[in-house]
Formats: sequence, structure tokens, C-alpha cells
Amino acid sequence: MKRIDWSNLLKFKVFILLFLFYYPLFSQEDVKPEQELPNQDLKILDLKPMDEGNGYYYWLDYWRLSGEMGLNLAQTDQWNWTDGGYKHFDAVLFSKLKLLYQKDKLSWESQWDAELGIMYSSELLPVWRKSTDKINFASKFGYKVANNIYVTGLMTFKSYHALGFRYPQQHPALPEPKRVSNFLAPAYTDISIGVDWKYKDWLSVYFSPAAGLVTSCYDSLLRADYGVPVEKRSITTVGPKVKINFNKELVKDLKLATVLELYTPYKDPIQKFGNFKVDWDLTLSYQFLKMLQFRVSTSLKYNEKVRFDEWENGKDQPRTRIRRVQFKEIIGVGIVYSLK
Repeated sequence: MKRIDWSNLLKFKVFILLFLFYYPLFSQEDVKPEQELPNQDLKILDLKPMDEGNGYYYWLDYWRLSGEMGLNLAQTDQWNWTDGGYKHFDAVLFSKLKLLYQKDKLSWESQWDAELGIMYSSELLPVWRKSTDKINFASKFGYKVANNIYVTGLMTFKSYHALGFRYPQQHPALPEPKRVSNFLAPAYTDISIGVDWKYKDWLSVYFSPAAGLVTSCYDSLLRADYGVPVEKRSITTVGPKVKINFNKELVKDLKLATVLELYTPYKDPIQKFGNFKVDWDLTLSYQFLKMLQFRVSTSLKYNEKVRFDEWENGKDQPRTRIRRVQFKEIIGVGIVYSLK
């Protein structure tokens, strides 16, 4: 009798088992796109492709994130300049972000706008100084009641990052630098409910007949400068508020963004009704070579409660304290990263 080769038989059995296992995989029909996994819940975890037209990242279907952050640089040199001034180098870090949630009739929009600049000049003491400082945060939640009209709740917060000083070079009568601002000194927080009219994605006009404004100052030495009673950390007023927000790409890579806020209290011991607190920021930017940007930004403020010392030549004490329009301008070229 012929001897059975068990090793070959074992190999044959293994081959049969592998064939039976893989055959269904190669023999099945192609699944049509509409027959793929019907579980739509998985869709919410996908990061959707970038919409280059609007400059937004889409996330979780209804969220949109846009904005930019970067560093602006400027240098000033002077030789025999009769108008005065100082040689200096200026660097400004900035960020401007917007997060928008939009679904059906609900809208939730949050904005962050911040700057912090430092200046170096070998001709001044101290040689390092803060050149600009800003913290602006706003969040509003609205429900659509008509075409482009939302009933909206709005909250805003404004303050500074670090200590700010007024120096003897600015006011020769000052014997030493005078502290004029700090984080939460001052700080402006307002909460209101009103009507928000929106036109497309780049213009909104908000009005509230009764906005509550809390002016805080945690530095007791600065409270009188911002209309806060010396014995208190804050003061609250109520009055109408208007906020206009415009943010649009005028032509390719040229953007204009501006925010104007007006507020007047119904009753206040210092500020009369009808005399508006004005806060107006404007930024014009042009981006080129992908990550380089030319940027012009201005800020105009007026607040009856904010007082400035008026000095008289030869006197070591201020003559009086007056109200003034505050204005700031920054022009620079720098590196920017845009979410677009």
C-alpha cells in the first residue's frame, strides 16, 4: 500500500481554507455610494474643507472660525530733525478672531481683538516702554425674528494687558513716570438685550435701549481718573447703546474692519444724558506674499469720565483736569497668519 504524504495533505487543506475565506471578499459587488454607511452621526466629527471664498474654516457643520494674528514692526531714525522726536523701534503683537455659530434661527458670534506693543529707544529712560495695549472681547447670542433682524443679548469686555505709564518726556513737570493704567484698571463690562440688524456677513447694527455698563478700577490710585468713586471698585450705569460692526474684503487681499460703539447713561453724576461715550476702532490691511501684511489701525475714544492733567509751565502740580479726545494710530509691516 502506498504511504500517505500527510504534509502535502495538510498543505492542501490549508489552501482550501484560505480560498474559502478570501473568495467572498473578491467576489462581492462594489458598494454604491448611496449604500455606504448610513450612520450620519459620524459626519459631525469631520472637519469640512476650507471655504476660500469666505475665509472660514467649517467645523461641526455650524461653526465658522476666521481671523488673523501676527507681528507688526516699525522703525524710526532721525538725524538733525528740527521737529523733535526720538529714534525708536516698535513691535506690536496682535490677534483678531471671530467664531460664529449659525443654525436655523439661532446665531452666536464671539469676537476677540487684542494688541500689545513694546517700544525701544536708546534716547529715552526707561529704554523699553509699552507702546500700545488693548483687550476687546464681545459675544452676542441672537434669535431671528424677521428678515435680517435678531433679538440679541450682547456682552462686551474691554481692558489692558499690562501697566501703562505717562513719562516726564511727555509732561516735563512730572518728576517721575506716573502710572495711568493696568489690567482691570480700568475695565469696562456691559451686558444688554436689544435688536441686531445684519446685512450678509459683513455688516451689523445693534441697538439696546437699556445697556448696563460696569466701570471697574482695581487700582485705588487710578479710580478718580476714570470716574469711579475712590472708596469703590466699580460703578454701574444704565443707558442706550449702539454698536456698528463692518468687516469686509474690499478687493482681493485688501480688508477693512471697523467697530463703532456709542453709549450714554440715563443718570450719572458726571456724564449727562446725551453726551456719548465713543469707542471707534478701524483697521485697514493689505496682505501680500502670503504671510506679509501692510497694516494701518486707528483708535478714537472719548469719555467724559476720563480726565487728563493740564500742566502749566514752571509748575510742579497740574493746573486743572480736563476731558480730551483720545486718538492713536499704528502703521507697520509685519508677518501675519490668516485663517483663510
